[in-house]
Amino acid sequence: MEFHTWVAFLVASIFIAISPGSGAVLSMSHGLAYGVRQTSMTILGLQLGLVMILLIAGGGACR
Repeated sequence: MEFHTWVAFLVASIFIAISPGSGAVLSMSHGLAYGVRQTSMTILGLQLGLVMILLIAGGGACR
């Protein structure tokens, strides 16, 4: 891999790694708007969705 390609890949990787995802943005905006107690249900829903995605992806890999 050429050096300038490697540098571009490194910069893009760092930017993607440090930028918040949609779940983090949703959690922060709900936390600011509704408080910790109501936001905990949002976070629980996000985590349950993540578990479902992991189970589906893991089950598909076993076939």
